[in-house]
Amino acid sequence: MADILLDIQELTKSYTNGGTETKVLHGIDFQVDRGSFSAIIGPSGSGKSTLLNLLGALDRPTGGRIIVDGSDIVTMNDRELAAFRNRKIGFVFQFHHLLPEFTAVENVMMPHWIASGKPAAKTRKKAEELVDLVGLGERGHFKASRLSGGQQQRIAIARSLMNDPSLVLADEPTGNLDSETTEQIFALMERIRSERQATFLIITHDRHIAARSERVVELIDGRVARIVANPAAAQEDSWLDLAPSHCLLAQQKPAASQ
Repeated sequence: MADILLDIQELTKSYTNGGTETKVLHGIDFQVDRGSFSAIIGPSGSGKSTLLNLLGALDRPTGGRIIVDGSDIVTMNDRELAAFRNRKIGFVFQFHHLLPEFTAVENVMMPHWIASGKPAAKTRKKAEELVDLVGLGERGHFKASRLSGGQQQRIAIARSLMNDPSLVLADEPTGNLDSETTEQIFALMERIRSERQATFLIITHDRHIAARSERVVELIDGRVARIVANPAAAQEDSWLDLAPSHCLLAQQKPAASQ
């Protein structure tokens, strides 16, 4: 039986402006297994970022439940929610949001720094180990402003792991990177998922990344249009319009002659 880390039930979100209500999410339901790598896709305006903000406890839903690691975060007060977010959820954003005046290691320590005050020696050691994990050990003492875009995103991934979160949420983590660096970042996230049993849920417009995820949730107009498991191996026609060309070729390649 699968170990479910994230269980989303009948999730809705509306905004009211000048007495007019705008519904953004309409009864979202899906689950994410512990240790899995899943993707959320959909056109602009489909509700992807709104959903990610709710799952990351950055905003509150209008209705429904969000159960993370057995806890329904919808029922928490603001203080409980902030503590849960810092302890249980890691974030990787399209714009890495590193602090340029701090070093790479100091940026990685920041989630612990915020939660617990001045970090102890063991905290710095852990941050240094995470910087090593993402392949930038020799640049740990560099100010963030001296790092390339790809290196900064690697540090952002290391930072997301600082408090050993149950769930890592990534919003277009390769959106500003070239194709080679995108491949490196994806390979890094997949290696971390495998080695550390981390759970990744990402928003992406990159079809190649989506197709290589274990599960893809497609949103359209604030609703779950479909969920595709193991999309790179999927044979149904419904996936063909989303899968990247190399997957299509693999599916359409004729059998070898005997």
